[in-house]
Amino acid sequence: MFFQPVVLLCLFVSLKISGMEVESPVHFKSLPVELLNYIAQFLPWETEEEFIERTQQEKIGLSFPPDYYKYLLGDGGTKEPIVGVFSPDKGKIALFKIYCGGCYRLCNICRAPELVIVDLDQKKDDEKVLFAGTLAKNHYRTIALSASGNMYAGIKKQKRNEVKEQEVMISSHRDVCYDLLVVRDIKKKKERTFEIPEHVTISHLMFNKQCTQVIAHARDYRYVPMQRNYTIFNLQDNVDQKVVEQVNKSNRLLNYFNHYGVCKKYSES
Repeated sequence: MFFQPVVLLCLFVSLKISGMEVESPVHFKSLPVELLNYIAQFLPWETEEEFIERTQQEKIGLSFPPDYYKYLLGDGGTKEPIVGVFSPDKGKIALFKIYCGGCYRLCNICRAPELVIVDLDQKKDDEKVLFAGTLAKNHYRTIALSASGNMYAGIKKQKRNEVKEQEVMISSHRDVCYDLLVVRDIKKKKERTFEIPEHVTISHLMFNKQCTQVIAHARDYRYVPMQRNYTIFNLQDNVDQKVVEQVNKSNRLLNYFNHYGVCKKYSES
């Protein structure tokens, strides 16, 4: 991966500057914290606090380059009905067309949105497309893409069991159906669903870097006036056994070591 040569280069430069031989063992204690934090930013990992902060910034300020729409449109067409999202490391993108995104009747007329997942790091154009297919008809508004490009998250509309067909045409959106978060593993062909609280409208979905959580930024109408809020969904099976980790705000690489239980001599010093 890209971050590996960068890490090695950083260590090499640091050891040369400090007068140590390259063949000598790497002593993390001798390296400046600034260098360790620089190394940590290339690792496919982030704390929950960093995850929240990153996604809050990206949902406002991250723009999608117009040139990327070509992977779904080809040389023609318009980008208006298309939504494009990045993976956490910005190395992959997902594009999908919105058809009847506001339809709440779950009819059989709306077309299934086209979905394309592209690996931007691939040099050959014919190897860039990782997936080309369709979303289910009841996915809409937005999706999120994992760093691997093998998983995406979306919103699934579910019709309420108590609603009769003749009542659908005269009922409001919230009376007819409710939203579920769906996380789809494309390779394993597996799907997980999570309930979304009533009166919460999701605007942005994003994975964390290690693909263990999905954050849903939303407009929360349970409050008056409406509040902009977020909910984090944990994708790990052992959610109830989650261990509270000590976080070192000044040393991100130490947090990475503590999380994965490696370099314990350095972590415990």
